[in-house]
Amino acid sequence: MYNSIHSSTAFLAIAKRVKRSADRIQINLAPKQVMAEILDLYNFGCSEFRSV
Repeated sequence: MYNSIHSSTAFLAIAKRVKRSADRIQINLAPKQVMAEILDLYNFGCSEFRSV
């Protein structure tokens, strides 16, 4: 399941970006939701993450 995640450092960096984006738009995401979103990004094959 986690084979597509290259390193925990990159994973945490993306997780922090997601959290900051959520904070900016004042949406409280549950940890499981954030995890699912990040895994979906990797499973979809995205090599880069861009905050909207």
